[in-house]
Amino acid sequence: MTKITANRAFRLTPFRAIVLMIPLMIIYAVSNLQCAQSDANAPKVGSIGNLDASSKPINHLDSPDYSACTSDGLVGSLNRDSILTLIVSPKAPPSSAAKHSNETLFAWYRDQFLYESRASLPGVDFVIASRDCTALLLARSYGLPTYRLGAHTNDVEAASYRHIMNAVHNGIGAESPFIGFANGDILFDTSLVDTMRGVMYFRESRGQKNVGIFGRRINVDVESSALQPSFTLDQRLSNVNDAVKSNGTLFGARAVDYFIWNRELPLEFGCFPPHLLGGVTFDNWFTGLMNHYEGVATIDATDSLAAVHINHDSHRNKSHFSLASIFNKRVNRRMTNFKTTSLKYAASMIESGVVRVQKRETFPVRTAAYDWVFSCFNDARLASLERAV
Repeated sequence: MTKITANRAFRLTPFRAIVLMIPLMIIYAVSNLQCAQSDANAPKVGSIGNLDASSKPINHLDSPDYSACTSDGLVGSLNRDSILTLIVSPKAPPSSAAKHSNETLFAWYRDQFLYESRASLPGVDFVIASRDCTALLLARSYGLPTYRLGAHTNDVEAASYRHIMNAVHNGIGAESPFIGFANGDILFDTSLVDTMRGVMYFRESRGQKNVGIFGRRINVDVESSALQPSFTLDQRLSNVNDAVKSNGTLFGARAVDYFIWNRELPLEFGCFPPHLLGGVTFDNWFTGLMNHYEGVATIDATDSLAAVHINHDSHRNKSHFSLASIFNKRVNRRMTNFKTTSLKYAASMIESGVVRVQKRETFPVRTAAYDWVFSCFNDARLASLERAV
């Protein structure tokens, strides 16, 4: 059997991507005729906890920082005192010409709200990664650091999870104890920092070097009027909090919306399959990979960390029918369907601002599906040592 090496594993070229996509177009056309069933049976969530704005000032720039659209690497600065550096890749904001329709007006309100809330959350550096100049400029207008995707690779590779996760791990010079990736439409509150502090205490008290933190989101319907920029950030956060209490639902255990790990954890992203951003299966694949990684304590932070998804339409599983999802299923033929409930530990908020991490009683599911990945990791490390010599 031919051994997979880090240099050759899952090398994706535009031609190979087209070959993979052509037979899927018919499937997509048929499947997109029907919407996925909403998560109607999901449990109601009473509150998202302490969803408040901080007094951290927001830096609105007087003029657009066009260097975000032309520079390679990080534009802006990171706070050395942050406990977490989280890279997010939001969708492109609506164009100026489309701002006045109901749908695009809501999207514009929501995007501004998410960017402003990220800039206002202390203890976390949010890095906005995108190929879209409008998204990068909007991020810079709120003083958020940016990272232009695809500066040194093709468009297909630039749209992959492994590319963006390699950026936060190796490309932006993060010095925070924890780094990670989160879906671009997720709202976080102070429970994110509380959870990271709880995990830090867990690491130090147990002598646990490597950790992976995962969790799922709360879906909530919010009226566009509740997110109007004329309201203060505190008012909009309060409106979202009220909506969560009235109609928030916890998404299914197979949907993972953020992936966080300690900065020193060795990961070889060249060994990752080229799952495309916005598509399904990567979250389950990566959750399972970390659950199989020897010496890594995997933690389900769903109960301690409020991650809120402001719904943009009535179909909660619409991404399952996207071309990216069909592509990902094709690439990940050896499908691994790991859930947050499969993780070894769970974090919970035992009192306001205090998070405790405890071992679960159930034994995690094991599979040989990841053996080739860890073999690839070892090959990559050996090759790196040989180059160093």
